[in-house]
Amino acid sequence: MIIGDSKGFAHFYDATTLTPMADVAPIKSVYGHPCHSAAFSHDGAKFAIGDAKGYVTVYDTQTKE
Repeated sequence: MIIGDSKGFAHFYDATTLTPMADVAPIKSVYGHPCHSAAFSHDGAKFAIGDAKGYVTVYDTQTKE
């Protein structure tokens, strides 16, 4: 599960325990705007983060790039 914050970071959480995943570093949105939305692709291979200014960035789930 991904949760965005007002400082432009997306944090990864274990959806079962609702605890942060210690082995996965937060990702900063491309322009540093607050994160307003996040979604995974149907196959889980990619995820997208939408920010407060309307930018959407798509990342690879494995590489986080």
